[in-house]
Amino acid sequence: MRPIKNAKKIDYNLIKVFDTVITEGNATRAARKLDVTPAAISQALLRLQNLYGEELFIRTRKGLVPSSKGKSLHQVFRQAIESIESTLCDKTDAQESNELIVLGGDITENYYFPALLDTVL
Repeated sequence: MRPIKNAKKIDYNLIKVFDTVITEGNATRAARKLDVTPAAISQALLRLQNLYGEELFIRTRKGLVPSSKGKSLHQVFRQAIESIESTLCDKTDAQESNELIVLGGDITENYYFPALLDTVL
């Protein structure tokens, strides 16, 4: 893969758009899922294709199908997305601790906390 000029200026939202279009198979469905307009999806795909200098999709009657370059990019992008999402969804820290910290004043301690304990225990 050839290096991309101005790699520091890449908009990483393009990767999410690219992945969603491939997953959904259609720019309109991808737009709905990402809560943007179909035109925004088209512009994002155009920007990504311009970065790589080749077509990433083939238009068919059924929708957009990734080209061979698009398929290889999708594998790399999917790994990156999964790595990022795994850091955001890591629940091991929360599962290891059964500690609940409640901050509050006298009213919380004397009024709300006993009622909370009665419902929990």
